[in-house]
Amino acid sequence: MLISLPSAAIAFATGRRHAVAGLLALACAAGAAGAPAPWYQWRSLQNGSQVCAQTSPGSGWGQAGGPFRDADCRRPLRVIGL
Repeated sequence: MLISLPSAAIAFATGRRHAVAGLLALACAAGAAGAPAPWYQWRSLQNGSQVCAQTSPGSGWGQAGGPFRDADCRRPLRVIGL
């Protein structure tokens, strides 16, 4: 089958547009990758005991420290502001 020159040029331009759109979508998806949630120290309002968790253990707990990078609440998380 013989394809005329204008049809071939249109097909090439359309394929190129799809390739550019695909690369742009891939670049955006790579930039949207998130980091894990930080860890915090929580102190019991009743007896003062402490736990390390990513979210509050409940209404009887207050935040005592953080954010941290690890589940032991030992390595501080460096937060970079934008």
